[in-house]
Amino acid sequence: MAAGFTAPVSAVSAPGEPESIYVVEQGGLVWRVNLASGAKQLFLDFSSKLVANYGNPIPGFPGYDERGLLGFAFHPDYANNGKVITYISEDFQSGRAHFSTMPSGQDPDHQSVVSEWVVLNPLTAMPSAANERVLMVVDQPQFNHNGGMVTFGPDGYLYIALGDGGERNDEGLGHGTEGNGQDTETILGTIARINSDAVAPSNGRYGIPLDNPFVGTAGMDEIYVYGLRNPYRFSVETTTPGNFDLYIGDVGQDAIEEVNRVPSSNPGVNLGWNHKEGSFYFSVIDGTTYVSPTPPFGVSLPPMQDPIVEYDHEEGISVIGGYVYQGSKVSSLQGRYVFADWGRGFANNGRLFMVAAGNQLREIRVTNGVPMHITGFGKDHNQELYVVGSPDFVVSANSGLLQRVEQEDDMCLPIKTRQETLALICL
Repeated sequence: MAAGFTAPVSAVSAPGEPESIYVVEQGGLVWRVNLASGAKQLFLDFSSKLVANYGNPIPGFPGYDERGLLGFAFHPDYANNGKVITYISEDFQSGRAHFSTMPSGQDPDHQSVVSEWVVLNPLTAMPSAANERVLMVVDQPQFNHNGGMVTFGPDGYLYIALGDGGERNDEGLGHGTEGNGQDTETILGTIARINSDAVAPSNGRYGIPLDNPFVGTAGMDEIYVYGLRNPYRFSVETTTPGNFDLYIGDVGQDAIEEVNRVPSSNPGVNLGWNHKEGSFYFSVIDGTTYVSPTPPFGVSLPPMQDPIVEYDHEEGISVIGGYVYQGSKVSSLQGRYVFADWGRGFANNGRLFMVAAGNQLREIRVTNGVPMHITGFGKDHNQELYVVGSPDFVVSANSGLLQRVEQEDDMCLPIKTRQETLALICL
């Protein structure tokens, strides 16, 4: 479909522009791609906002980073108001954070900044983003486990993914005594839900939907679900009028990758981390971690919801949340949740999966493998499915691809780029 992207993380459609899809790069660029020709044009550049040491957070391992422009969303009324939302990893600024778990006198690694912008001259050769309105600034203790996705739900509210803040076991600096995932008094380790269009909100930035689960009770009003480690990608899928499901790909630590489904009738659910990794119990004893089908002896645990599907680290290493397929070109995927794994180890061999009837996990088998790390998904105006990724895991390589899933016959699907068919998928 299109190539030459640098660390792409998602593909997003703009309301009122059925002829295009927008590819978001971790390094801060957003590209408009013509769906008919594959031609791309630079749309917006947020690279100047990124942390100064972007691409080099680990001494001796240059090029790997989990920070950057991690989320980008068009406002549902973008065609009229020109608004977009970004989630960007920025340098720490003292006194700026709205949410922090850092002890007094300790600075975070960086800050996650969720902002609203107005796009000027969007369809010209020189569009730009102006009038930044900062919605949320969150101190991030470490460079990793940022979550990062932002999207609007069918209810018009903005959903924001936030990881547990980094580090192993949800422990250490900025993780408190029990970790962030299980602490409903911190926004880390959650999917937050806010009203970015609220008129004269009390905090001056956004409103809180009155049906958020912790409104009027203990816990942060912004939290919609909690108990997450690194919900890098999620989707909000309409089921029936007025109802929807959250599908959340939560990246595991020692052993398990998981997909959670949270219906709109059950907000506030605890998804388990760091008491659980997938459906298994997680514990740390004398510095050693254990993942077990049985709970630790003598420990009282709260109610927790298990994932709908999971797989272990023999099969992959980092789940990449996708979408429920609602297009018309691939009948065998209709109504199925399609997601991916980044790749086994650090080899460029991502995998595609679907959730079949009865919540059965099925691989979408690719005859020649997927020769890249899968890093995100997208949907166009016809609800057709796109995959983004790169054969390189460093954030500086411009080998990234945007690919569209198309049906070739009743049983097989080719994954195609603009230049060639890369592989044949057989269900």
